[in-house]
Amino acid sequence: MSSETSQQATGDLESLVKSFKFVKITPFIHVLPGLFITGFIISALLLLIETLSFNFTIFTSSIVSSLLIASTLSSSVSSYILIDKVVNHLYTSGVTTYYFLGEGSFNASLHYLKNRLSKAKIPSPATGLILSFATAGLSYPVIITLIEKTIRDHMIDEEEALLGKRITPYFFTERIIVEIAFFSLTLGAYLIYQAFRVVKTYNNHIETVHSTHPNPPPRIEYDTVVYEPSKPLVFFIGLLLSFSSLHAVLGYLGLPSIFLMNFGIGLAWSFVNQKLENASTSRILLVNAGLIYLMIVFSTMIGVAGYRTYSLIFSESVQEISTLQSLPVFNLSGVIFLNNMGIALASITPYLGTIPMSIGVNNAGLLIGTLTPERLAIGDFTPLLLFIMPHAILELVSYSFFVTFAFTWRRVKSWKLVITGLFLLALAAIVEALTIKIQ
Repeated sequence: MSSETSQQATGDLESLVKSFKFVKITPFIHVLPGLFITGFIISALLLLIETLSFNFTIFTSSIVSSLLIASTLSSSVSSYILIDKVVNHLYTSGVTTYYFLGEGSFNASLHYLKNRLSKAKIPSPATGLILSFATAGLSYPVIITLIEKTIRDHMIDEEEALLGKRITPYFFTERIIVEIAFFSLTLGAYLIYQAFRVVKTYNNHIETVHSTHPNPPPRIEYDTVVYEPSKPLVFFIGLLLSFSSLHAVLGYLGLPSIFLMNFGIGLAWSFVNQKLENASTSRILLVNAGLIYLMIVFSTMIGVAGYRTYSLIFSESVQEISTLQSLPVFNLSGVIFLNNMGIALASITPYLGTIPMSIGVNNAGLLIGTLTPERLAIGDFTPLLLFIMPHAILELVSYSFFVTFAFTWRRVKSWKLVITGLFLLALAAIVEALTIKIQ
């Protein structure tokens, strides 16, 4: 009787598996959110400049509103469709794989199903739709990145189970940070490529594993080589150089895009530090100090290139700086220290401290660059010498201690980094105040 029941269950499972259809996804609807979000970001930045220059137009504001609505609706629809498609595929594919492996290895099929379910880290279709709608599409980059990670993890499991070899690169958790960084650095344009890549990855999986359905795919007998990226420090420097050049051009053309770049650079910087988690504290300190110097140099160049654009934004800040210069040395030192300490303490946030530090350092460089053309025009070459002045060296080096703490806080006596950083920051404030008074 038990044998007959088992045969009936096998027959029912076979019928269920044969009824499954594995259909590819059309990319068009999923590329639209990237197009609309990019348009919204660019038009919003243009509207900001118009507002600051008292040249506000109804035309630009209507474009911003239209693109915001389009971004919200398209990202909500895309999120729902993609998540629903992936969740259904995880089920149908899981049952199919169970059927293919069941006769040969029951334990192997159970192990595979357990891994597949535990790695599905995406929200439900309804939750994805609500998140995209509530955030006007700004959560879409995170959602689509989680979808891609889920798809790739699933692909690896099925390839190892059915093909015998893995042909898909791992999607490491740290890569989520890099994907969101690219979205910010490109003003959303990267999302167009990312959405197309996710759909293409899914379709390639259907072609490789499920094209022979209801029969199992042929096993791979040849050797495979899976490319895994490395050298995160070189990657970050290349990223900084490339996008600093891009945003310098955008600033020159009148688009104040560096503020989005700062967020993206902060995320990419976090990725570098996470990859250095096994390095010595002194090496991490040295790397962070060097990257801080690179960032402030490149942001200064962006300020020089787009000084006409950014002078509208920093006009009040320049007036405040001029007012503070009249304070006594002690008071001026205190103001400088408290201002710098706000940035420094925000940067000790574990794993995310690079974001406020990137914003602070790059904004400082941007302000210096914005003032440089005017200073050079009157024969003042101070901006060119600023980075080798004692107070600048002390301040920038002190920042590296706080950033390093954000990634080494679990280590013994890591608190010494914060104490040392505060001491250098206070010393830098005193030296800067004295330098201002002497000049």
